[in-house]
Amino acid sequence: MADFPLRLFLPVVARWSSLWGSFSRSLLRPGKTFKYTEKGPEGLLRGKKVYLVLARSGVCSQGIMQSLNFQDPNLKAVLEFIGLADVEVIAAEGVAFGPEAAEESVNAALCLIATAWPL
Repeated sequence: MADFPLRLFLPVVARWSSLWGSFSRSLLRPGKTFKYTEKGPEGLLRGKKVYLVLARSGVCSQGIMQSLNFQDPNLKAVLEFIGLADVEVIAAEGVAFGPEAAEESVNAALCLIATAWPL
């Protein structure tokens, strides 16, 4: 198998909870993505790099809102459960702060993506 980073693309939708349920159920497959052992569940997808490319209307990476960021920790927890522990988050934040702020944030994220995934 080629050694490419795992790329997960989640569409932006209004009903995050239903998408989250579908997403996690599609990844959590006993015998395929994890197995049960005497010590508990063990992830079967070890040794891959994962890039999470996320967009947020607000800024959750710093300040008071950092404690309310459930997106990164929940996604990382599911990925770590199946053995994908090397996770890098690239987030475009503050996209609801106006067109200029959105453009600046998206451009910064695109630069990080270009660095992470050189063509």
